[in-house]
Amino acid sequence: MYTIKIPRADIIAKISFAIFIFITFFGTSLPSFQAKMQEIGTEDIETSNIVNQIIYPILFFLSFIAFLSNTQSAISIIKKEKLFSILLFYALITISWSDFPLVSFKRWFQIFTYFFVILVFLSYSKNYNELLKILKPILYAFIFISFVVVLVIPGAKDPAFGTWRGLSPHKNSFGQRSLIATVLSSIILINENNRIKKIIGLIMVSIAITLVIGSVSSTAYTALFIFLSMSLLFYLKNRIFNSIGAGYFLFFTTIFFAASLLIVVFVFFPEVLDMFQGIFGKEGSYDDRNRLWQVIIFNISQHPIQGCGFQGFWVIESPTIQLIYNSFLWLPIQGHNGYLDMINEIGLIGLSLFLLVIVNYFRKAIINKNLNLWAWFLVLPLVINITETTLFRVGHITNAFIIMGYLIMFSKIFEKSTLKNF
Repeated sequence: MYTIKIPRADIIAKISFAIFIFITFFGTSLPSFQAKMQEIGTEDIETSNIVNQIIYPILFFLSFIAFLSNTQSAISIIKKEKLFSILLFYALITISWSDFPLVSFKRWFQIFTYFFVILVFLSYSKNYNELLKILKPILYAFIFISFVVVLVIPGAKDPAFGTWRGLSPHKNSFGQRSLIATVLSSIILINENNRIKKIIGLIMVSIAITLVIGSVSSTAYTALFIFLSMSLLFYLKNRIFNSIGAGYFLFFTTIFFAASLLIVVFVFFPEVLDMFQGIFGKEGSYDDRNRLWQVIIFNISQHPIQGCGFQGFWVIESPTIQLIYNSFLWLPIQGHNGYLDMINEIGLIGLSLFLLVIVNYFRKAIINKNLNLWAWFLVLPLVINITETTLFRVGHITNAFIIMGYLIMFSKIFEKSTLKNF
């Protein structure tokens, strides 16, 4: 395939990726540290933010320059993974029937830029250490700065509940960033060989966990609990269960009963969830979310197969949203269930493609016997989106890392490096 030789194209790809990771953790808006920010309009702010309108085209342009010099490697990754690219292409098609095509396209372009920047960087990456070398300083800076900020700046705490929001507009966003920081710093810690670096890594993991706890975000708490408990199970499986020849049996049996318990509580005893609302400072009870889900399901019934258009539903100017705000005084900007929102916007076709992406990832991991630690970045967003909507939403850090974790499986990093397994 014809390529254009561009001097130091690999450096351009790395610079674009490093900037992308930086704004993913720190955002593109300076923190105002004002009184509690209303959640309403967050996505519209993200897409209308003048910095976003400048930085994302620049990142795309830089990555495109690097792509021209290494098209064969980048396209080879696409050929191997296929399904995520098809999903993005289908999402682009749905914009044609969105009621707000310009808003939909802006949001799609940012998500596509996530994919493209990571894709081009991985096409140049020769080994796992190159990836960690870029991620590590940005991650550690985020953890350290966030911890200092919440300790010394009163405005970095939500005045309504006293919870930490750090440099983020609200505690849920901060909780998710801190959760990703916890998982990523754990991966870096496991890959450290130097004793001093291991100590520093352990400190960073501890601070990141503290940040999650300080955010008092119920979704982040749930995901953190799953991450820590399953990590403990993996440890017990490898150290104890395997020695008695019942490693996977006891491991999956434990997971089955734990998952069953959660489902029973969620379906038959929803009042237990309401009991935690005051603790976590959540707006809207389970009954409120249940009523909201009914509204979303009704809208799904109008276009169940193809959806209403990629992220073309939750737009403030929409008459439907204005009607929703008349019934829900807490002014939701999402359906509080990522799967319902996905069906509503890109239909059952889109949801099916997304599920195929997830199945494709784990199928390849099982075939190659390499279910590595990056799988957490696919697992945890799946949990978070049971009660929140973050999948394919701009401004949510989980999107960057679910794409990164997925593409690593089909890149040279996976083929030539030894990733730490579960």
